Amino acid sequence: MVVIPAGSFVMGSSDAEKAWAVTQGAHPDSVSDEAPQHTVTIRSFALGRYDVTRAEFAAFAKETGFRPEPGCRENGNPDAANRPTATWEHPGFEQTDREPVICVSWNDAKAFIAWLNDKVLACGAASAPYRLPTEAEWEFFLLQPLLENAIEHGKSDTGTTSITLSAALEHDMLRITLVDDGPGVAADGPAREGIGLTNTRARLTHLYGPRGTVELGAARGGPGSPGTRVEIRIPIREAAR
Repeated sequence: MVVIPAGSFVMGSSDAEKAWAVTQGAHPDSVSDEAPQHTVTIRSFALGRYDVTRAEFAAFAKETGFRPEPGCRENGNPDAANRPTATWEHPGFEQTDREPVICVSWNDAKAFIAWLNDKVLACGAASAPYRLPTEAEWEFFLLQPLLENAIEHGKSDTGTTSITLSAALEHDMLRITLVDDGPGVAADGPAREGIGLTNTRARLTHLYGPRGTVELGAARGGPGSPGTRVEIRIPIREAAR
């Protein structure tokens, strides 16, 4: 498990952001509930470091005899094609037991967590510790690695840190940039990465190959100059074909 520090962020999208998402292939229904924007404060919580694997879900299904209803959509869009015979065991392509389990519904995930909690309680735990993250916690978690890195590199003797987060569309790439005004990257070695940025890089590589990138370095000039900059580049894909 990885502990996510408490914090606050603005949840939701402006009308301009929703309109832009639709022009890039998002379904209007998928962004219709993104308003109004509001500030959400998150308590510290812990999140599993790795996805639940096929082998782990198989152990649950074998022990409990759980049989999910077949069928799942090809992606998360409301109008995505449905595969009525697909299951987590046979999603339509080959997987190893070490890969994340897919074609799993919210009810399936809740059943898996209930089984996991029963095992913990049987070992003497006072309460059931596992649950699904809320939508707000999940969004906060996606931003947290960037902010945590900026805060770590942006610490100064004054105790204050200024962090700027921006995003821009460049041809077929989304560029997300986060810059702090702290001491910057040490001149005597490479920039230090936490597990959050390391995991972010690994996930982007898995999803997009060499086109999904994470770069960490000095905000201005070379190592030893003030400020740290993180830049993420993600290929923009049109609506699923």
